[in-house]
Amino acid sequence: MVLVLLVVAPDPYGEDCRSKMYPPSGPTFKGNVPTYIINLDLPPSKRWDELIRAKKTELKAVIQNIKDIANTFFPSGKIVDIVDHKIVSISS
Repeated sequence: MVLVLLVVAPDPYGEDCRSKMYPPSGPTFKGNVPTYIINLDLPPSKRWDELIRAKKTELKAVIQNIKDIANTFFPSGKIVDIVDHKIVSISS
């Protein structure tokens, strides 16, 4: 004898149909996305200066998060040290 059990449950990955979502608003809206002009006539080492200056704090946080994740898997810190030294030698 085969017993079939049917469970009716909502799709955990489905999304509700949403309307009037543009323009964005609400508690998660953080403002308009800034526009940056990357001048390709500048030397490659100078093209991204404006963007990097503007996003310096966020980039430091991202780098620290990556280091924290790496140190979670390799607690000795050697992996982060190797990458830090290799990046310095590659960029110079």
